[in-house]
Amino acid sequence: DVTNERNSLVAQRDALETQWHVERDALDHERDVLERQLQGERDALVEQNKDLSSSALHHLEWIETEYKTHMQETRDEKIKWQAEQWKRHLQRLKLITKSLVFETFVQNVAFLDSLR
Repeated sequence: DVTNERNSLVAQRDALETQWHVERDALDHERDVLERQLQGERDALVEQNKDLSSSALHHLEWIETEYKTHMQETRDEKIKWQAEQWKRHLQRLKLITKSLVFETFVQNVAFLDSLR
């Protein structure tokens, strides 16, 4: 009777050990699957971060280029505007000079006429 009980307990222990090993192996397998999945997600996030960083860097470079282009265009426009102002100023000076030369000529003619 003791031997049967002992054999029964040994059989139960063996069955529990077998069940424990099966469950442990299943959990180990599930853990491995989850770890691989997590690593895949990490790798994907790292790549996504690289892509976003690269995209942000390209965007910043584009903004810098646009800014430099805008500033150059603004400088060019300002230079053109100043050139136009100087051109108008020079034209006014030419007109004033022509007017003064003509006025002087008229005065000289009048002076010469008065000498006769």
